Amino acid sequence: MNIKIIKGTVTPELRNYTASTAYAEEGFKVCRKCSEVKPKEEFFVRKVSADGLTAKCKICEVEDSRERKARWYQKNSELTKQRARKWGEDNPEKVEGRLETWNKSHPEARLLRAKKWRQLNKEKAKEQGAVWRKSNVGLVNSYTAAYRAAKLQATPPWITPDDNEIMELVYAEAAHRKLHVDHIVPFQGENVCGLHVYWNTQLLSKSVNSAKGNLLCP
Repeated sequence: MNIKIIKGTVTPELRNYTASTAYAEEGFKVCRKCSEVKPKEEFFVRKVSADGLTAKCKICEVEDSRERKARWYQKNSELTKQRARKWGEDNPEKVEGRLETWNKSHPEARLLRAKKWRQLNKEKAKEQGAVWRKSNVGLVNSYTAAYRAAKLQATPPWITPDDNEIMELVYAEAAHRKLHVDHIVPFQGENVCGLHVYWNTQLLSKSVNSAKGNLLCP
């Protein structure tokens, strides 16, 4: 039967076995769902079918699959959460790896998500922040000093990551020994302004550091 193949919607008159056979001979197939005439390449392989292809095109199959999954998840939401939680507990390293990969690939989305979580969980975020600061006193002090130094333009632009790491170790040591980190040449000296670099630091007791103040002691 000589039928002209036109990619588009099939009329009811052509939706019969003879038309389907003719389309198949020309390398086309009619999608059962959207009624579009499409090349065979736009259908999934299904070996048990007479023509070896799915009745619906790939687009319609994917849409139906998504709808089925959405209905299943909606019906079994608690079961899904339990399975996800159990998998996370059994695979902490994989969870951490996936989270790290996602965070690196979506920095802006990560910040928005964290901000939204803090807004919805203010008390919990406050508690977690307090615990973290208590466990990382040296790091917190280092960040605070770096922020103050930046405001005073005391951090040189040529500082390297290694220099920053050493500075963090200095503050960690001070926190461990319950000492203060003093800048030998102070940020706000009367006649000079020192730099926020590790070789311009020394560890002093609270009383000695308070007595020194912003003085440049030889």
